[in-house]
Amino acid sequence: MKKLFKEVRLDDIITDILVNNDRIEKISPKISRADADVFEANGMIVLPSFANSHTHAAMTLLRGYADDLDLFDWLSNYIWPLEAKLTEDDVYWGTRLACIEMIKCGTTCFNDMYWHSKATAKAVGDAGIRAVISQVFIDHNDPNNVQKQIDSAENFFSENQDSKRVKFALGPHSIYTVSQESLTWIAKYAQEKKKLIHIHVAETQKEVQDCQAKYGMTPIEYLHSLGLLQPYSLLAHCVWLTENDVKLIAQAGASVLHNPVSNLKLASGFFPLKLLKKHGVRIAIGTDGASSNNNLSSLEEMKFAALLPKYIEMDPKLYPAQEVFRDASLSGFQAMQIDAGLIQEGKLADFILLKNENFLLTPNYNTISNLVYSADSSSIDTVVCNGQIVMNRGQVADESLIINKVNEIKNKLTNKRGNNV
Repeated sequence: MKKLFKEVRLDDIITDILVNNDRIEKISPKISRADADVFEANGMIVLPSFANSHTHAAMTLLRGYADDLDLFDWLSNYIWPLEAKLTEDDVYWGTRLACIEMIKCGTTCFNDMYWHSKATAKAVGDAGIRAVISQVFIDHNDPNNVQKQIDSAENFFSENQDSKRVKFALGPHSIYTVSQESLTWIAKYAQEKKKLIHIHVAETQKEVQDCQAKYGMTPIEYLHSLGLLQPYSLLAHCVWLTENDVKLIAQAGASVLHNPVSNLKLASGFFPLKLLKKHGVRIAIGTDGASSNNNLSSLEEMKFAALLPKYIEMDPKLYPAQEVFRDASLSGFQAMQIDAGLIQEGKLADFILLKNENFLLTPNYNTISNLVYSADSSSIDTVVCNGQIVMNRGQVADESLIINKVNEIKNKLTNKRGNNV
């Protein structure tokens, strides 16, 4: 199926974009195709969509639950006990809600780690966007759980095959919830099967101190010793890094997933942007889950990502808007090995159209600066993923139905746990 987007503004030039199935076939003024569905853009600015490089989508179900706590208290005493009660159907609807939120904020792809991954994949399919979905791998350093988790991971990949919009990845939670034996197996499996590895690492000072006490290494050095630093490695947070850590990440060609709002909320620490840039490490921006953020807006995440290093380093020139936008879009797609993030012929047709008259984009001296420092979801008119319109003039299918379903789930959880939710 072909779609013709008439009179979009690309790099300050009015042109047309012809999409053939899932890819951009032609960019040229005044394209005429009788066999294409026409979308009249009327001069709306077109830009690549965002790729949310790290999140737990169905944690929309826990938005506003258990706020203002330390990470380990938050996880152990609040999040994990409640997550254990979530059903596959709950996760489906929580992910559908996440997809609506991300679509409205211009995101067409996300890198997810959560329970009931089949439900997540179904939700992504129904929403019409993309995701890299990893099954949570946690053995709690219990030798009796290692083989169970390995068997579960192998079954996961035998039952779930990559499609055009969904890829499946390995999801070891962290070095403190996954044993050395399991991490070694994951490293070998990823190399053999060419699977992405999605892991939280160096997120807190406690994690680093515990790792050094146990292994005499930082978490990054530990992963390196196990062969788990690879081009396929997606390293979430990476707040507490030494220069040697950064060198090891750069040498491996791994990607670092930056989550500034979550790091701030949980008081995890400051992201070493200057050090990572010095060694040429790919940085991709993510939101984390809606229980530790508490939203999934790549627009808001860009602003925090831009402002924090300027303040920390007392350098207003550090991490300019254009670089931040790149890391929220192209760098995320590259990290997930998806051929999108640029408006070019031959690329996957994932893009956004900005409203012509929006108070947050007015006046428009610099579109990217406005997006990074000013815009919110109200600035986005239409979103295209894989050549299909997933938000048309601000409207996303089934929004009211999904919101009602999630509220029903919240009421169910409240009834299970009393008034603490």
